[in-house]
Amino acid sequence: RFLAELKRNYYVTPTSYLELISSFIITLKARRQIVQKAKWRYDTGLDKINDAKDQVSTLQIELNELEPVLEKAARETGEMRERVESQKAGAVEKKAVVEEEEAKANQQKAVAGEIQAD
Repeated sequence: RFLAELKRNYYVTPTSYLELISSFIITLKARRQIVQKAKWRYDTGLDKINDAKDQVSTLQIELNELEPVLEKAARETGEMRERVESQKAGAVEKKAVVEEEEAKANQQKAVAGEIQAD
């Protein structure tokens, strides 16, 4: 090809041939390292994906097991909230009654104090 295009002969000496082989070996080693690194990254990525898949399946199983418990806890919490609200309403009513009685007692105390003062 060199002869056909440039009309010149090109002679390969043993030294230049050995240099070609050594540079080819260096390039080959570099390419192999690049490919090996890419393969390692690919394998590591696959391992991580598989680990994540296993964790997701484990968490899905746990979620399915805990779902009835969580629903029961939510119902109990709602019932307890209703009880607390009804008790709070009862406490407000009792507080109003106590305040009325306290006001009456204070009036009676004031009247008694006036009577004693006379």
